[in-house]
Amino acid sequence: MTLSEFNKAVEKIFRIKAERDNNHYQYYKFEELEFRLKKKSFRETCERLDSMNSVEGFEIYDSKNYEVSLSQGSRMYYGGRDEICKNDNVNGLNYSLKLPSDEYLIFFIKNLYELAQSEGIGRPIMMHRLRNRLHHGQQEESNELFDILKEIIPRFQTLQITSSTEKTLKDFESNASSFLFTLGYNTDLSFLPTNITEDFTRAVRIGRIRRARIEDIEAPKRKYQQDLILFYQKAISSESADLQFLSFYHIIEHFFEKIYNEELLKTVQDTLTAPSFSYKRSKDLNALVKIVQDKLRYKNEEFQINEPEALRLVLDKFIPDFDEIKSEIGTYDSELLGYYAQNEVSFSKGNRVNFEEERQAILKNLRERIYKTRNSIVHSKETDKSKYLPFKHDKELSREIILMRIIAEKIVIGSSDEL
Repeated sequence: MTLSEFNKAVEKIFRIKAERDNNHYQYYKFEELEFRLKKKSFRETCERLDSMNSVEGFEIYDSKNYEVSLSQGSRMYYGGRDEICKNDNVNGLNYSLKLPSDEYLIFFIKNLYELAQSEGIGRPIMMHRLRNRLHHGQQEESNELFDILKEIIPRFQTLQITSSTEKTLKDFESNASSFLFTLGYNTDLSFLPTNITEDFTRAVRIGRIRRARIEDIEAPKRKYQQDLILFYQKAISSESADLQFLSFYHIIEHFFEKIYNEELLKTVQDTLTAPSFSYKRSKDLNALVKIVQDKLRYKNEEFQINEPEALRLVLDKFIPDFDEIKSEIGTYDSELLGYYAQNEVSFSKGNRVNFEEERQAILKNLRERIYKTRNSIVHSKETDKSKYLPFKHDKELSREIILMRIIAEKIVIGSSDEL
């Protein structure tokens, strides 16, 4: 990344403008605040970054260094900006959980700038954090641009590992998992590897199909079911991809028994009132018993419904027309509809879903895609071939989450009443 490209990115994303420069420094201005960047330091950082590899937009590494962005779980770390650093002298490893390196900062800004161009971001982000700095008289703190950017980007932490010997990416990922488990086991602090650029991508894309500005939101006109709202809030606030998916699934699952039993009662009623039915004929009564037996299974001293069929019935009830689903998916990401049609979910073998097919085919394949993916997340035995692995499958699962979110929202709205 050249300095000119970097300056364009910083202005686009943060509205920090490049101003005067000299042989050693490039100066920047935001309202009354002025920052500086040492040109030599910038060049050296870019050279180090160019020598590193990247994976999925959130890991950078070479043979002796590794860095990955993290998200923090629900329990807050009250260590302020103190770093968590641990040395493994036996294996020649150093672990640091802290603000990102300069290399990672440029890596993130480069990815975010590409996002800003492709996604058509009109308004700069995180300006309020810069203004807070201005209004609270923080001008006398560091005026180094890199320090400022690391400070204003919310929840920007990385795990950095250095090794005295050469290691593969798989080795570093294993070391990272071990460190985060050890930290969680001893402190109850949860840090998860995450694609911070994808987090911004999701917010920007959702903004396309939602009114993103607070001033555009009106007071609610409908009364929504509180249980569903709790699951919805849990889904959109979670940093964990699998928890997001399952929380949206719980919204769909909420109506399984009600709608399934309604369908069963209707089937029994239709059978009893059919002109060909006679309660005096054993054949007719046996056929009625078989209908109930097929619909209900007796297990563990209770009757259990057919969950896949219940899922199909819920989808059928709350999605009367798939055109709106298609429109929202296409607005979020124009490539997703083709992705669903051409790809099954690799880790669950969830069916392809072509939204151009006839309704019953869509319902059947959508049910299978959702249900198989749900099972692969919930049932993760060691011997299971179709199972979800955290982090490894998160990017793929994120494509399923937008589908689940749109469906869940239709159900929340479809089950509400006018105020």
